[in-house]
This record gives sequence, C-alpha cells and structure tokens, in this order.
Amino acid sequence: MAVKTEKELSEALRALWLKAVAAIELRNFGYAISLLQEILKQEPQFLTGRELLRRAEVTKSKSAKKSFFNISTASFTVMNAQRKIKNDPKRAVEILEKVLEKEPYNRQANLVLKEAALAAGWPEIAVFALRTLVEENPRDIKVLHALGRLYHQLGDSDQEEEIYNQITAIDPLEAEALRLGKDASARGSMKRGGWTQAESYRDLIKDKEEAISLEQQSRLRLTGEALDQQIAETYARHNGTGKCRSGATLRRVERAKGGFRGGNRLVSGRCQFN
Repeated sequence: MAVKTEKELSEALRALWLKAVAAIELRNFGYAISLLQEILKQEPQFLTGRELLRRAEVTKSKSAKKSFFNISTASFTVMNAQRKIKNDPKRAVEILEKVLEKEPYNRQANLVLKEAALAAGWPEIAVFALRTLVEENPRDIKVLHALGRLYHQLGDSDQEEEIYNQITAIDPLEAEALRLGKDASARGSMKRGGWTQAESYRDLIKDKEEAISLEQQSRLRLTGEALDQQIAETYARHNGTGKCRSGATLRRVERAKGGFRGGNRLVSGRCQFN
C-alpha cells in the first residue's frame, strides 16, 4: 500500500497535524507526541507524521534527565506486540509506538516494528524502522544487511546498492556485501536501461519502427512487399536528398529483389531519381 500524505488526511486530522507542527515549533514535545500518536492510530500509513513523531521523541529523550533507578519494561511490551503481529499487525504497531515514545532507538522495538509493518502491508514503515536504527548506529552491519534485504524485496536496486556500499566501506572484506552490491548494481543498470521490462529487443529501441526495419533487413528471404517497404523507408529517411546512409544495404536489397521495379536505381551506393 502507498503511504498517506498530508493532503489525504481528513479535515479533523489535518487540524491535529497543524497543532502538532506548531507544538514542535514551540518545543512542546510532549503535546506534539500525543497529537501525532492520535493521528497515527487513525492513519497509520501517514509516514511523514511517523517521521515527525520520531524526531520529537528523539529530541525529548535526549533532553530528559537520566534516572539510575528507572527499570525498563520495554522487552515485555515488545514481546506482547510480537505475539499480535500474526492476527493484528496494526495493533502491534500501536503497542510498539508506546515503547518508542520513551526509547526511540530501542533496537528490538524497531526490529519488531519492521516485522509488524510488513505484515500490515506497510513496507515504507518497515524501511523507516530500520533507517531509525541506522541513524543511531551507522556501523551496525547486521541492521544494514536487513535493510539491504528489505530493499531487495521491494525491488529498489539503487537503495540496495547504496546500503551494501555502506557495508563494504565499513568492512572492505565483507564478501557477501561485495557480491550483493554488484548484483544490485547490475539490476539497477538493467532497470534503467529498460531490460527488465522489455519483452523483446524491439522494446529496447526507442524508435520501434526502426526496429522493425532492422529486423526486415536481417531476413534472408524477403517478400516483394517487404522489399518495397524497406526501399521506401530508406529513401524517406534521407528526405529526398538523393544520398543514402548505407548504399551497401540498398545494394543487398537490389540483389535480393533483382533490381528496382520503378524508375529508381543504384549507382555506386548513391540514390538517383528519374
């Protein structure tokens, strides 16, 4: 499913969104977080809202005072969310957001968020969960590999290649990343060149009429009608200048046909018109 944009929000949710943005500008992060959580309960695919929510949570957590006697229950909450993924992935995402409110970089919560988002059919949110962990630790090779595999599943070869290049920059001897990065690069090149969508070589040539023409030239036995068409196309390409790009091609056509039927003839590779 595609992500939702601000324009696709209902009027009521758009009003909450504007209030959340204003609250963040005023550095009232707690209020902004509560508003954004409410929006995401109703529109979980609103990726921009989730990104802003995480930014607010990260900023708030960095400014909060650390308590030595604060015992985290995040692991239990994450386990609860994980149990719900199969039957109710949307609810699992909501539970995980409660953990991420206080610990936005919680590794296990983000990894399970990725699983829940994929189960719900929200791959962009799965990518966002792993990107959050990479933001916190850009050298986490295990997470980078997971992100590379996810981009591969989504068919995003360019991003996949970028991730594997990032891994090899960290560890140049990482053979698997080197191999997967090369594979992703090849797929990206093929996709940009149109090879993956092409059903035949004709689809790879912008001028399909010329593809048909080239195919006709390669046939050993041509019908009289096809030869007439080939001759007409060749002359038309030169705008009646009397000069041919390929006299050799026309000579082959003439030999195959036994000479032109009309008043046109070939002389040393040049076209003459009577």
